[in-house]
Amino acid sequence: EADTNEKERPISEAGPIPDTHILVLDDDENVRNVTGRMLKRMGYHVTFAAEGMKAIEEYRFGQYDAVITDLTLPGGMGGEKVAQEILELNPQARLIVSSGYATGSIMANFKSYGFKGRLVKPYAYEDLRKILAEVLK
Repeated sequence: EADTNEKERPISEAGPIPDTHILVLDDDENVRNVTGRMLKRMGYHVTFAAEGMKAIEEYRFGQYDAVITDLTLPGGMGGEKVAQEILELNPQARLIVSSGYATGSIMANFKSYGFKGRLVKPYAYEDLRKILAEVLK
């Protein structure tokens, strides 16, 4: 779905969002690649991190309009802790939690944990586009 020659721009209800930067945290390289292709197709600038400390470091020194973080990161800092750290840096951070476990307490009550949106894996292009439009408006 992510592969196409069409050039799209990020769209919100108000129209295109120029120069929007998204940070993607996921330990799975395939998920990073597919999500990255989808985001780039939408016209977003994308930075990737494979582990929590790297994502926090990227956020600290970069300018990101939204962060998509996997909830479960084996052997390292998980998405919940990453979200807490990023919210300490910026209480207005736009965080989206992503997980294949849709019934977990964090996924069910994502707003209570500071997330602005949630994506259940595997997610489709349109799901990603809609969540970002909601979170970025």
